[in-house]
Amino acid sequence: MEEEEEEEEEKKVWALCGLGYWVQGFRCFPWLALNFHMVHGLRLSPSTLQLVQSSANLPLVAKPLFGVISDAIYIGGAHRIPYISIGVFLQIIAWGALALIPATGETFPAQMACILLTNLGASLTEVVSDALTAEFSRAQYAGKLQSYALIALAAGAIFGNLSGGFILLKAQDPKLMFFMFVLLLTVQFVLSLTTKETSLYPTQCSSHHLVQNSLPENLSRQFSELMTAISEERIYYPLLWIVASIAVVPILSVGGLIATILYNRYLKKNTDEEIDFWGADGVWSCSSIRPGSSKANQPQTWNIK
Repeated sequence: MEEEEEEEEEKKVWALCGLGYWVQGFRCFPWLALNFHMVHGLRLSPSTLQLVQSSANLPLVAKPLFGVISDAIYIGGAHRIPYISIGVFLQIIAWGALALIPATGETFPAQMACILLTNLGASLTEVVSDALTAEFSRAQYAGKLQSYALIALAAGAIFGNLSGGFILLKAQDPKLMFFMFVLLLTVQFVLSLTTKETSLYPTQCSSHHLVQNSLPENLSRQFSELMTAISEERIYYPLLWIVASIAVVPILSVGGLIATILYNRYLKKNTDEEIDFWGADGVWSCSSIRPGSSKANQPQTWNIK
């Protein structure tokens, strides 16, 4: 009887991990609708849209902190699946609010808060899902679950892009896509609530002894282990390369955004005036040359830019 229950729980974990990674890849579906919503509904300029997209990624910076917190703080005797439920619930609130808030400039601050909230929930869910997949795979199936999860992630991304583009072409209603994604998140939320974590790990697993310690002791131990791992050269240099490669993208985005704002505010007007001036000068030069005149055979300097 116990073996049957364990097998059932293992199937639920497989389903939770598969659906979680599939939803993670499928997030391009509502984000495609969100970009359409901000451009055509809110009438945001390209520079403002780029600023919104860059600012929306701020919660992603807290991913390492979420990992440490989920390692140290247990909820109901578990430290992975409850955090998945919390992250999914935050996304349900955020995308549901975006589907209900009117598309006006006055509601833009509220919509920006919802965008940050959905990325906060997604960051928490992704970090904990990675940890759950790694721990369960190491304890049970030696990497098979990780391969299964990555396949689900790629499949979700492909289907999200294809279906999102098709629905936008047919319906052109981003709020409908928000509601559809909320329904999918609701399924993931219910599945996370019905999956038990306590029976997934061996009783001798060291991470489960942390629940017997106090919160300060757990946090101190996790940070100590983190610093010890980072101090090793075989971990430090690859980690430094990964962090640098990730940091380059927002740095270049912010630099391009600042350059765009400066150009639109200070340089664009002057450039347009110069184009009009030199263009008019070039037209005058052309009109001053008549057939048969001596200037027609002389080389001319054209000031058209």
